[in-house]
Amino acid sequence: MPLRHSLASASCVASWLTALAVAAPAAGIVVRHDTESEAFERLAGEVAGPLVWIRYDDGTGIAVAEGTLIAPSWVLTAAHAVEAMRPGATVVYGGEPCEVAAVYLHPGWTGKFEELHDLALLELRTPVAAPAAARLDRGALEAGDEIVVVGRGMSGTGRTGPVEDDGRLRAATNRLTEVGEKHLAFVFDAPGQPDAMPLEGISGPGDSGGPALRRVGGELVVVGVSSAQDDAPTAGAEGRYGVVEYYGRVSAFVGWIDGIVAASAARPPATARSPASPAAP
Repeated sequence: MPLRHSLASASCVASWLTALAVAAPAAGIVVRHDTESEAFERLAGEVAGPLVWIRYDDGTGIAVAEGTLIAPSWVLTAAHAVEAMRPGATVVYGGEPCEVAAVYLHPGWTGKFEELHDLALLELRTPVAAPAAARLDRGALEAGDEIVVVGRGMSGTGRTGPVEDDGRLRAATNRLTEVGEKHLAFVFDAPGQPDAMPLEGISGPGDSGGPALRRVGGELVVVGVSSAQDDAPTAGAEGRYGVVEYYGRVSAFVGWIDGIVAASAARPPATARSPASPAAP
């Protein structure tokens, strides 16, 4: 199971959807080449509270991904990152292992990124003791809104792509270039370009399923879930300046998320957890 995918289309949604069938592993947490690494690590320290590290045996090797704690017993992530996970697997939150009681893939997920349903929920068997959960986005987003992406994926710069796997937590900023009904998109701009941010960056392998966050009223709000990358603008060079990132848009799926959480709460505690999902909106 690839942890991320490179897409073979340009930045507009129509051409992207046409070419999503051509997929390959993509890039990692990659940052500007002209800014000290410590700046990205400091930013991560400010936003890493809800981050969940996912690492499990998917039958072919060790799959590594990220997720977002959205409630004491619930983790939001990407379907493609956990479709081989089974109850009993563990994830890590705040340095502590947490057993997974159930895995819920969005019922619209078929393994095809063009269908825009790359979301999943993990239910933890025991609520975490001191959660710093992110709030789900339920409002409007616009092109130009600033986001923060965070994770422990491979590092590098827009000149090199991902070249280092040091396990350090980093975060980077970007601006949304496209807000679709079910997806968000943003470009990895090089220094000197009009839209380049001081801590510009993108996410990647080991960070699939990780969050795009915004600060709203002093709270962290998860607005997107890391899904795929288009490297056509860089002629297949992954993680370089010019690639386009695609995230699932959280606000489009809050009905499904709320339904899963409510259905679980309504079951007696002794009821065995099932991966069955209620119908999606």
